[in-house]
Amino acid sequence: MPFDCFIHGCLNLIEPYTVEVLVSVLYIFLKEKDLKYILLLVMLTRFLNALLKSVLPFIPLPNPMLEGSAFPSGHMQISSVFYIWLLFRYKSSLLKSLPMAILFCGGYAQVYCSFHYTIDIVAAPLISAFVVFSFFRFTRKLTENERLSIILAMSTFLVIILYKVGLACYTKDEYLIKTYYKILGFSIAHMLCSHRKFSVLDCFALGLFCAYSLLLKEAKIYILNQMYWIPTLLSLPMLKLLFFRLFFKNEKRKLQS
Repeated sequence: MPFDCFIHGCLNLIEPYTVEVLVSVLYIFLKEKDLKYILLLVMLTRFLNALLKSVLPFIPLPNPMLEGSAFPSGHMQISSVFYIWLLFRYKSSLLKSLPMAILFCGGYAQVYCSFHYTIDIVAAPLISAFVVFSFFRFTRKLTENERLSIILAMSTFLVIILYKVGLACYTKDEYLIKTYYKILGFSIAHMLCSHRKFSVLDCFALGLFCAYSLLLKEAKIYILNQMYWIPTLLSLPMLKLLFFRLFFKNEKRKLQS
């Protein structure tokens, strides 16, 4: 029983929704500007994982009761975006050893439960590391608004490609469309909180998605069912803004007194 609880806990730590909640909480309470990019990259990686599983040769999962392609592991690839960033962002030995331990235990739990093969687990963090380093490497000279615009544009492009070409065959469609609305909701909220305007790239991305949605038979159903993700993600930047305003007001009062 204790070992089963340990395995279950390891699986929960690499669950995409767990990582999204964890990054969201850290984004609200920490003055770490890169967390907004990590949160969006975690969501964007779901599209990349679906694209890889659709393009690469189909490998059935070890457990015959489960459906889908095994390579690469979606849970490991999505969660590794945050844990790899954490591994290289801070110099503390604890903050370096903790993400490594989580990824190792999470990967072991996936193989132990016959959810994935070892190669699926090993390849996923390597792909995520490439995504994280490439993003920060090639966008280091860009402004914050330009970086967010690029993520929104890439998300729009990938979600349209996955549906248009019919590549979203190994991933549940609802996960992809929910993820897109999360990115859209966060982007809109950040624009409202930072008083930034829509760029040409933003307008193009949103216009392209709206135009494609009109051609999608299920578009109306998706929009009605999945729009609840927008207010959820809209609240994050607003909560962060509210938290720091209250915090710094209290700090100023302490200094004045």
